[in-house]
Amino acid sequence: MSRIPPELEAEMTPAVKAAFLALLDKIDQLTKQVESLTEQVQKLTPRNSSVPPSTEHPHGVTCQSINIDTGIALINPSLPLPL
Repeated sequence: MSRIPPELEAEMTPAVKAAFLALLDKIDQLTKQVESLTEQVQKLTPRNSSVPPSTEHPHGVTCQSINIDTGIALINPSLPLPL
């Protein structure tokens, strides 16, 4: 399937069509790159980046598990502690 509407493609010279398709490919590439970078940024926290600590909730203590008998928490920055 052509990425160019038939009525526009009929008006294009081969050179214009090639340039237009190259631009569409570049847009696709940049869109994927933006999506990837957005995912990376959303994973950043003050603990794994230079993001200022003020961007994290002050009670955002994290732990992996809590020993029910002793109440001791094993710290793991990837899991939030329910408060």
